[in-house]
Amino acid sequence: MRRATAPPPAPGPNESLVVFMRPSEAFACCQASVFEVQDAAADQLVGIVAPYTKVAYKTSPGKHFFMVVGEDASFLRAELSPGKTYHVRIYAFDSQGVKDSYELVPVRRAEFGSGAFRALDAGDSIENTPESFAWADEHRDELQEKKAARLRIWLDTRDDPSAALHPEDGI
Repeated sequence: MRRATAPPPAPGPNESLVVFMRPSEAFACCQASVFEVQDAAADQLVGIVAPYTKVAYKTSPGKHFFMVVGEDASFLRAELSPGKTYHVRIYAFDSQGVKDSYELVPVRRAEFGSGAFRALDAGDSIENTPESFAWADEHRDELQEKKAARLRIWLDTRDDPSAALHPEDGI
């Protein structure tokens, strides 16, 4: 990952943009790897997000499923509208002794314009490099194991529609 050379362009009429933000230095030694879950062999790297950084991900409108990986994995469903930008907070926490745990928390439309949102959005924009894609390819088996270990548990206990990203959350 490297600092982005320019802000991400607004999504076109047939695109959606999701900005993943990590506004805290909790577990500063660790980076959160964010993916779009597509299938067992082809999850798409969104970015490797350090504290006080954010990564923008252009994708198609419609239903999506995102994953954040540290020592374990967590997930977020999203339904995106065309031409809209969405924001997701990467929340770092200590889970049952696992210090490198993350959760994807949707930012609601009502939060935009608030001081709290401006603080969330203040991080440096970053973008992928060939090295970040190479890292994801090199660690694919390990990442898939973490996904498999947590996905069923997440679907059984955390698949709450109120925790999803909805079309009306876009700006």
